[in-house]
Amino acid sequence: MAIYLIMLVVSVFFASCARKLQYEIEYRKAYYVYGLLSVLPFLVVSAIRYRVGTDWYIYDRYFHAIHEGTNSFREPLFNLLNRIIYLFTDNSQFLFIAVAIITLGFTFTAIYQQSRYIPFSIILYFLSTIYFNSLNQMRQAIAMSIFLYASRYIWDRKCKKYMLWILVAMCFHVSALIYVPVYFLYGWRAEIKKHIVLFGVIIVSMPVLKVVIVAVLKLTPYAWYFDSAYSENDFLLAGFIISFLLLVFMEYYNYVGNVDDDKTVHFMVNMQWLCLVSLLCTAFIPQVSRISSALEIISILAIPRMILFEKKRNQRIIVYCLIVALLTTKLVYNVYVCGFFDVVPFQTISSM
Repeated sequence: MAIYLIMLVVSVFFASCARKLQYEIEYRKAYYVYGLLSVLPFLVVSAIRYRVGTDWYIYDRYFHAIHEGTNSFREPLFNLLNRIIYLFTDNSQFLFIAVAIITLGFTFTAIYQQSRYIPFSIILYFLSTIYFNSLNQMRQAIAMSIFLYASRYIWDRKCKKYMLWILVAMCFHVSALIYVPVYFLYGWRAEIKKHIVLFGVIIVSMPVLKVVIVAVLKLTPYAWYFDSAYSENDFLLAGFIISFLLLVFMEYYNYVGNVDDDKTVHFMVNMQWLCLVSLLCTAFIPQVSRISSALEIISILAIPRMILFEKKRNQRIIVYCLIVALLTTKLVYNVYVCGFFDVVPFQTISSM
């Protein structure tokens, strides 16, 4: 884990330098340089990894299979990316480098364009394990990063631009389809009472909903998951609890701090509520945690925005510490206790 912590510290240092120059027009070049330097630690670590990440072996195998025409992914742009790289080299390491550049490029651009506290968003990207998941589910990671970048078109109500980017995301991973209806979530008020009532209705209706959802999914290309190694489902209790606590935090600050009734904040709270609801289905739907991850990514922009609603500096510091403690618990539990992502120990080709 040491290399990841060094990566984070160096990145946050340069991001903090960039943040100080964020609104200084005369230092614009320095701002961009610091911004680029804050991306590089993540990029280097992602690029030099070797057999790190649960799906590393799958992408390595498919890299050669796509070229040989013996197998491929359903998503055309990811297949095309593989083929383009193979024109220059048969070393799959360059695929991992390319994916890191695309994923981190979109993610950090979104953070620098939209975050109210850039260094803390980077910390959240790390502690929430979204970064570690990008070393595993690489196609979905690209799709998620594109959504994060394109989310600005939700706030600006530029439907065509948003949908175009989501179409691109779907060509990297079909799960991005979930982001299509998300656009129309904007403008819906996030109300605590409404969320509690709807959640209660879902809990009560779950026996029926379970049958209906499973029946519908078995009529889609998703059906193969039910007869695969992924069919063994366990309710993600720890993830549910952490997601619930984050929702409580967001609901509270939306209620007491969102005095301007910001629609973007309402949207972000609703996204977190949907993330929590999706986690209810982890007990009977294979890989549904991918949906919660897809929705969760907005939190790296939402949390810093909402913490700034706290006007008292000392209390704001306490909230920062509580969020860090909560997500650090999630990181340790997921990476070390459960062994998710297979990102430790870290190794490179030279360390083999």
